[in-house]
Amino acid sequence: APDLADEDVDAVADLAVELGLDGIIATNTTIAREGLGLRSAPALVQETGGLSGAPVKARSLEVLRRLY
Repeated sequence: APDLADEDVDAVADLAVELGLDGIIATNTTIAREGLGLRSAPALVQETGGLSGAPVKARSLEVLRRLY
């Protein structure tokens, strides 16, 4: 998940290798709302569901690079 710290991403990757998994899903949605920017609609900031798309793109790419 994009919400995981790098150390937790590493632990998940190590476990996947240990268990012989064929693959993992690197990221999904986030529950975090930090960094949405002041121009974000207040309703968006108040949402409780998972957020995807542009707000998590950079972190998702970081996680993918780390796993690769």
